[in-house]
Amino acid sequence: MIMGLFDAIKDAFTTDDGERLEAARKELSRLERELQAAKDRNDINAIADVQGRIEAAQGQIRDYEVKLGQAPAEAAPAEAAAPEPDLAVPAAAEEVPVAVEEVPVAAPADAEPVVAEAPAAPAERTYTVKPGDTLSKIGREFGVTYQSIAELNNIENPDLIYPGQVFRIPNA
Repeated sequence: MIMGLFDAIKDAFTTDDGERLEAARKELSRLERELQAAKDRNDINAIADVQGRIEAAQGQIRDYEVKLGQAPAEAAPAEAAAPEPDLAVPAAAEEVPVAVEEVPVAAPADAEPVVAEAPAAPAERTYTVKPGDTLSKIGREFGVTYQSIAELNNIENPDLIYPGQVFRIPNA
């Protein structure tokens, strides 16, 4: 009787964890496609962001596999390591020398020199997700909404974040 109850409980957990494992594998597959798209665009920031999310998803998959008693050799092919980004500067982005010719222009006699200061470029902030974090909590910490973080990082489901993910944080 007790063994039957134990088996029923084990089956219930296995089913839930099995479904979670399958969902995590689908998310990993989606992230790998997103990584390839970022590489195609030569978007180094997006590549780094997606790689962090891939690592987190792979860790989650390993956790579920251990819970379900699967050995690493039994792991699905979706857990293959993400390829390293090609960080070489695209040929189009390389600097091309341009000939510059200075043309003398006389200033009006009553003109005073005007010096304009360029606005400082906003420093980009990032945050690495820790266990127990939510986008709302992260947003409160930085004084921004969780929606703005989700939008900036192309997060489709704000309720589905993983420890290890690195998010760009918008300026307040």
